[in-house]
Amino acid sequence: MKQIIINADDFGLSKGINRGIIRAYKEGVLSSASLMANMPGFEDAVSLIRENPGLGIGLHLNFFRGTPVLPIQKTATLIGKDGFFLQDIFKIIKNIYEKKISLLELEAECEAQINKALEKGITITHIDSEKHLHLISRVYEIIVRLAKKHGINTIRNINEYPYMLEFVLRGGQISSTALGRIALLQILSRNKKKINSVNSIKTADYSFGLLERNGMSLNKCERLFEYLKDGTTEIFCHPGYIDEEWQSAPLNKQRYYINTARERELGVLLSPRLKEAIHNLNIGLVDFSKL
Repeated sequence: MKQIIINADDFGLSKGINRGIIRAYKEGVLSSASLMANMPGFEDAVSLIRENPGLGIGLHLNFFRGTPVLPIQKTATLIGKDGFFLQDIFKIIKNIYEKKISLLELEAECEAQINKALEKGITITHIDSEKHLHLISRVYEIIVRLAKKHGINTIRNINEYPYMLEFVLRGGQISSTALGRIALLQILSRNKKKINSVNSIKTADYSFGLLERNGMSLNKCERLFEYLKDGTTEIFCHPGYIDEEWQSAPLNKQRYYINTARERELGVLLSPRLKEAIHNLNIGLVDFSKL
């Protein structure tokens, strides 16, 4: 059987992003979203979740953008002098392995984000993270421990390689940056198989979205559906609206990729052609709770 989970990252980032995600769920093919507990649109997202109980909700753990949920005194090694997370992937990884980032602080912040969602009565279907930083081995051990503690049994892993090959064989082009990103995350995910097995952690069989990075097109989605693999594929995307509230927000001093690519992806998810393709190809549209 072929199933897809179409998951929107960044739920809770802003009201405009939230509005786009909910529209993609109600009128389009979106089946799941990952909630950011530390962002300005969190409370608005919670209200929308309550109004749309059929939307699967995961948690988009975030120690890359914005500010922590916990007080600065408890997250000193996770932030810069401005009080914001470091927002530099390589610096974060380097600081973790050089023990400049306290894993105790990191675990406390991740648990605070989980608890913030749970306290709102949200059932968390899965865990993923901003920039996939949860896949760093030392971080992943923390995430598995927290997931088990809070009754969450599904974590995003990356397995995009089979689809990457399909795109190459069918004449598609892949940038060296995308190729390197996929290769790294693929290796990190493969290394998690043992810990997943021991801890009964579930993952989707395949993933798709790294090839696109805010550039999901209708034609590529239709092609993907045509050669979908047996099992469950997570397709992650970043739909939303760019509104005046966000453009004037102080957080804009950081890079959030709040641009028209999000509105283009929303348009793709709303296309009747995708609904027709899912129906005609007998593809199951599910969320992570169905794994």
